[in-house]
Amino acid sequence: MLRLAAFEWRLLRADATLRTLTVVLTAIVGYALYNGAQWVRFQQQTIASVQDEERGRVQAHQATIARLSAGDSTGIKPWTNPAIPSNAGGTLGTRYAVLPPASLAAFAVGQSDLYPYYTRVSTRTKQTFIVNDEIENPVNLLAGRFDLAFVVIYLLPLLILALSYNIVSAEREQGTLDLVLSQPVDARRVIAVKLLTRVGVVLGLAVALLLVGAVLSGGGLFAAGAAARLGLWVLVVALYCLFWFSAALCVNALGKSSSTNAVALLGV
Repeated sequence: MLRLAAFEWRLLRADATLRTLTVVLTAIVGYALYNGAQWVRFQQQTIASVQDEERGRVQAHQATIARLSAGDSTGIKPWTNPAIPSNAGGTLGTRYAVLPPASLAAFAVGQSDLYPYYTRVSTRTKQTFIVNDEIENPVNLLAGRFDLAFVVIYLLPLLILALSYNIVSAEREQGTLDLVLSQPVDARRVIAVKLLTRVGVVLGLAVALLLVGAVLSGGGLFAAGAAARLGLWVLVVALYCLFWFSAALCVNALGKSSSTNAVALLGV
């Protein structure tokens, strides 16, 4: 079994397809992580900015109240008096409710660019919530951000299918299937080794990119629960890869041509 796996690995290494796909996937994952990290950094900077504004505003109003308590009301208008409850609850003394990005938020932007991650809480109408929205290109909002979740869901299966759609049909079309079957090795074992070798290559590459990306993107791996979230990410990605490899195995078992297999798998 190990000798078969070593031989299959040598064949894969000699194939330019694997090298090309590895380079392309690495570049795409790098860009996706960079894009996600930029969005997380923007959120963190925005949250820090509004919290600084809140802190400065509250300190200024506390100083104003101290002046009023001392009997000095010079220059203070009724609508700028923070001691009046309607002013304090309406605009002057409002606070921000924020939702900071989680430790692995750079992996999946999701709909965080659509929904607010901070809002100003006041006693006024919902208009105070609406005016907090940031201006964004609606085309960008419609398309969504290019993040690691998009790569895993849509692009990683293409890598899997490119490596496994013809594990049997390629041997038949090259005229080597009869030679392989004539060897004193069970055909099912040969197919299993071919598939498992590809599973190991893809899973190893995917997990390595996830771990490196988690470190380089500043995902806060030492934050509470970050390791568990990363482990769950790896588990979900592994199961997702196994699903697509299983689909490729089922299609290959039908004994069709490589082109038929490719079309069938793309239609899944």
